[in-house]
Amino acid sequence: MNKVNDNQFAEYLKQLRETKNWTVNQLALRSGVSPAQISRIENGKRGVPRPETIKKLSEGLGESYEEMMKVAGYFDEEEINNQINSLLFSQRLKEGMNQTNISIEDAAEYCRVRVSKIQELLSSPKDVSESMLYDLASLIHVTPDYLGGFTDDPTGFSSNTPKPLEITEFLRKHEVMFQGIPLNGEDKQKIEDVLTGLFWNIKEQKQKR
Repeated sequence: MNKVNDNQFAEYLKQLRETKNWTVNQLALRSGVSPAQISRIENGKRGVPRPETIKKLSEGLGESYEEMMKVAGYFDEEEINNQINSLLFSQRLKEGMNQTNISIEDAAEYCRVRVSKIQELLSSPKDVSESMLYDLASLIHVTPDYLGGFTDDPTGFSSNTPKPLEITEFLRKHEVMFQGIPLNGEDKQKIEDVLTGLFWNIKEQKQKR
């Protein structure tokens, strides 16, 4: 994650909301993020929110998730693009989509981008964000390292790409809060159980498409 001034994202979010002439409560209703949390973010009291919160805000605002993540300092697109092997990326994306019977329209819907963006990535990929790399790799059931050309093993990893954190490990090893309330071991286990059920349910639904 790149270093970013907390106030920079706070002002950016407030500007997006005010451009639509929405109140904090209206954004809360559309995004599922509480009014109190939105106010704290906009006032610079909460710092840069987590990716999952930014995802909700982007959907509620109808704005680009990637752009909001970039402003928040999570993505360094130039660094990612300098590392990705464009030719291999394009070839492996085509192969993966063919093998999994995924259409361009399906890929666009999954990644929340326009069809033209997927077409561009299949022909002459550029501006491949970190989130796009991970989303497409997940969609065709390979690692982002393989899709980006960092390894020849579809299930392999290298040291070149940012590694995702295992959420269950993070929950177990760190002291965390939800809406300002500290979570104990029982709370964490309940969250893990809910996430596990949701994850496999979503996976099953996607395989049926």
